[in-house]
Amino acid sequence: MANLDKLNVRDENGNKVTVSVMGMFEIPDLEKKYVMYSILNEDDSISYGGVLLGELVGEGEDIQVLGILPE
Repeated sequence: MANLDKLNVRDENGNKVTVSVMGMFEIPDLEKKYVMYSILNEDDSISYGGVLLGELVGEGEDIQVLGILPE
């Protein structure tokens, strides 16, 4: 698994967002990779906060962070 410090993604409104990667882990039985991250904010008028958890899908420059489904 790649060791990333920052990851560029798009939010639900299509805005480009940079996230700070705090940690990654895999669950081999599910064949899935996950990331713990926070959103980096260069615009002080937008308030993001907290630590988020998402599923990593893709490789190289084509990585998406998806929400985690209950199942």
